Amino acid sequence: MRYGSSDWADDPEVRDDIELPTFVLEYEALGSIGELWNGGGQFPSLKAARDHAEMVLGGSLRWND
Repeated sequence: MRYGSSDWADDPEVRDDIELPTFVLEYEALGSIGELWNGGGQFPSLKAARDHAEMVLGGSLRWND
């Protein structure tokens, strides 16, 4: 499921949920355990999710299996 914004002012393709497979990426800063996620999103492929994480987090990124 790709979640929409739910904002009535957005166009339907942005506002409404769409049933399609996505990869969800969620990350948090070191030391913020238990707080809300610091960032992330939904991506159409694993590569897109990984590319986004590497772009945003750069050298501080550590993958956890």
